[in-house]
Amino acid sequence: MISNISSNYTIIGTINDIAALAYYPLLLLILTFLPIIVLIIFLIIKISNKIKMLILFFNIIYSLLLPVITAAIITDFELKSYVYGLILNDSFIISAFNHIGTFLIGIYQLVGLLMLAYLIINAIVILVMIYLPNRNRYNSNNIISNIIKIIKEFISNIWSKKNKT
Repeated sequence: MISNISSNYTIIGTINDIAALAYYPLLLLILTFLPIIVLIIFLIIKISNKIKMLILFFNIIYSLLLPVITAAIITDFELKSYVYGLILNDSFIISAFNHIGTFLIGIYQLVGLLMLAYLIINAIVILVMIYLPNRNRYNSNNIISNIIKIIKEFISNIWSKKNKT
């Protein structure tokens, strides 16, 4: 156990606490790609459409909260790495913390684009689920080909209305 007493605060850090900082990039990657993992699992399993819509709705909410979650993880990492860097006073560990922090910030820059992509994908799947029961000409076994067919039909309808005006 390592401790540092200054300014009326006692900071205690164990080796496990300091080593746990190396898992922050993995945690951030898992939480960042969780909506796509949920979507893939959702497309594989057979459940009712109401449950699928509920799962997709929560997936959209999680996607909207993703930048906040990512910022909280990065803030926690930066604070802990600064404190443990001061306690240990080792330039190699401080350098390693800085490299991990740079990696986390690089992931954070992509989170906005990923959030937008997740929202679009979830919205398309929800629209397909709403649109498919009304259309008998689509085979409901292959949802990916149905999505492509519906998008093509939607674009052709918009294009034909644009050319008429």
